[in-house]
Amino acid sequence: MDRKTEYLVRELWILAWNASVQHAALYKNGASEKQRDLIDNFKNTIIDYVKTKLVPQYRVTVSEQQHCRNIRNLIDYANTIDSDILGENRYKYGVAQKMLNLALKYYWCLGQIEEPPHCPIDKIIIDKTSYRGKINWTRMLTESEYLKVISDIRSLAELEKCSIAQWELNNYKRREQREDHKPVERKESPGEGKDKGERTEQTDDQRHIARSFQGTVAKERFTIYLPHGGGGKFDACELVKHIRASGRDYIIQGQQMASFANHTKPRSLDYWLRQKFAKQRDTKQAVNSVCVEGQCPGTQFNVPPDKKD
Repeated sequence: MDRKTEYLVRELWILAWNASVQHAALYKNGASEKQRDLIDNFKNTIIDYVKTKLVPQYRVTVSEQQHCRNIRNLIDYANTIDSDILGENRYKYGVAQKMLNLALKYYWCLGQIEEPPHCPIDKIIIDKTSYRGKINWTRMLTESEYLKVISDIRSLAELEKCSIAQWELNNYKRREQREDHKPVERKESPGEGKDKGERTEQTDDQRHIARSFQGTVAKERFTIYLPHGGGGKFDACELVKHIRASGRDYIIQGQQMASFANHTKPRSLDYWLRQKFAKQRDTKQAVNSVCVEGQCPGTQFNVPPDKKD
């Protein structure tokens, strides 16, 4: 494996892990800073297990039966690591299948393994089946629920004369990629657009922010809503000004499962959001849905240098 591929593989594990735990309520509420360390250890242990024990099996064709056994083995292994951090439903089937299936999809696309027998199951994919609104992958607890969705996907794939993995690759589209996706229309501010149809040019900062942030941003107005902020929101341009005022060209994400009074990273995005915008200060705010797509906790958001006239 050359250096370029090694880099992509390191990145894919970040993406696979984050995608598998987002919105899944995997951990107990109100974890302490000590438990945060346990969560990091849990994550690294799971990734190592999937990377070293499961993925190598797929260098040759793996049957559906063996693939389902691998998902069950992953669940069993995860539930033996640490019972103090996981929520009531422990390491759920939906999380396990998403982690393994997404990792396999990435490895397959990189040409590192044979085609996997299944594909990642998430809301985008479930919504294309007859189980739309009936099965939620983040609450999926049993293999039978999983196989119901897989069976539907198999039927759809047969209509297109392709495999399950190929069908998902052909049909998976994020919201902004779909043909029916309509960007948020810009509301004109007083004094803007003297003539009808006139648009105000975006600044370099605004274009950078629009490229960097996820769909939580109204990409013309740059308002970002905090999903755990009790209705709090902020303008992304304020973030750029805050970063520049700090004398740096970046800010770390720094999300912590700790009260605001016990927060240990006062220069982080999480601390700044809690201090200035969140109505629920004791809840972490710099969650991944607010931050740069694909980044993991502890990474940073960079801004371009300030241009001088």
